[in-house]
Amino acid sequence: MSTTTLFSLSVSACTSDEPEAAATTTTTPTEITTSTAPARILDVGTELDLQAGQCWGELPTPQPPTTGPQARTIAIVDCAAAHIGKVYGNGCLGIESAETSATNKVVAIPCPGNPDDPWPTRRDIEPVVAAACLPLFEDGVGERYATSDLEAIELVPTEEMWLAGERRYVCTAQDPPPAE
Repeated sequence: MSTTTLFSLSVSACTSDEPEAAATTTTTPTEITTSTAPARILDVGTELDLQAGQCWGELPTPQPPTTGPQARTIAIVDCAAAHIGKVYGNGCLGIESAETSATNKVVAIPCPGNPDDPWPTRRDIEPVVAAACLPLFEDGVGERYATSDLEAIELVPTEEMWLAGERRYVCTAQDPPPAE
């Protein structure tokens, strides 16, 4: 698995104690497909390019190194085939100015966001993105987060990406990693 230049915030969902089944070829709106059928690549983009309803997987070959801060390059694939995760929401971040509040705090805003906003810190971004994504989970995944076996992962820009003007975040659902 390639490394990512994104910070991922994991919020664990409830998980089942039942043994994992072998790879299947069927899916419902509430599970990530683990089919052994090869995924048909629909497009190539970065993790932060993903839109609600899209699924993604790893690219089949290593990609050349990139210059500058950017998200990991991924394959956008058909959700009916094997994939890593599904996007259930996305948006942008901004800084609420001191003119409208006592402090400069991070808020979810319409895209594209202000590229001149100062870096707020990861600690400031994480709860804002989690709060923005949680209400979208049920509509995007098809079940309540509290009863889902899926893990919610929010993808946000790193400090380097933020300073380069990136303000997008992506709300994703995927199977939790296997227990060690």
